[in-house]
Amino acid sequence: MSTQSTIHIRAEDIQGPFATPVYDQGQMVQRSYACTEDYILVRTSDSSDRSESLEAYYWPTGDAPFEPWGTAPRLGRRVGPAIIEADA
Repeated sequence: MSTQSTIHIRAEDIQGPFATPVYDQGQMVQRSYACTEDYILVRTSDSSDRSESLEAYYWPTGDAPFEPWGTAPRLGRRVGPAIIEADA
């Protein structure tokens, strides 16, 4: 069994706020998306148990637009769990 390291993302590297596609808003499990130069971040919030997780994915190959306010973005390979570190 392999273990994955947690990806550390600096808050200042996130390009804009997390955006939630319209169809995902108000759902029991809600996914929101943000990006850095290297990763697409997926924040999952579960209102049933008030848990939240953050996963990092590589950018997909090709010309995939990042417009998460309309629909979920195409994701590349999953990198692993992530945390956001406060700006210094």
